[in-house]
Amino acid sequence: MNDDRHFRLGSAALYARDRERLITFYQTMFDMKLVGSDESWETSLLAFERNAVHYDLSIVGDPRSVQMGVYASSLAVLKELWHKVNARGIPIRGPYRGSHGVSIQFNDPEGNRIEVTWPDEFTDQALGPYAPEPAVEWSWLGEGRPNNSYELQQRRFEGGR
Repeated sequence: MNDDRHFRLGSAALYARDRERLITFYQTMFDMKLVGSDESWETSLLAFERNAVHYDLSIVGDPRSVQMGVYASSLAVLKELWHKVNARGIPIRGPYRGSHGVSIQFNDPEGNRIEVTWPDEFTDQALGPYAPEPAVEWSWLGEGRPNNSYELQQRRFEGGR
């Protein structure tokens, strides 16, 4: 079967007034496993597989932490999305190196944060068709002075200043 999808859902973060109640719900209804928790960040991480490297769902105690994680199938797809978001005048953060690869972030019209990631050569191979491509090429971002720390991080990654 030929899989021509350009994106797939990576993870989601849901807000809960009662995190324990929501954790119990997802554990009971979907047999999800608690794979991490951080009380200082009011975050609990759940996965469908007990020995998961990545989480599938985070339950957060702060509504500003709600987000959706999406994987791009290639660097070209991530670049195309970056240009599409930029062309519409939507504020965008990145690209930057995140914990799972190269990412960009922007908000949907309701203010929900979306993080789109291309898993790069430093991520694990468990992502199947979303696994790494060869070297990252950043010339598509153009030149100019970095206007925030994320751009500065991105430039340092590129080997620039």
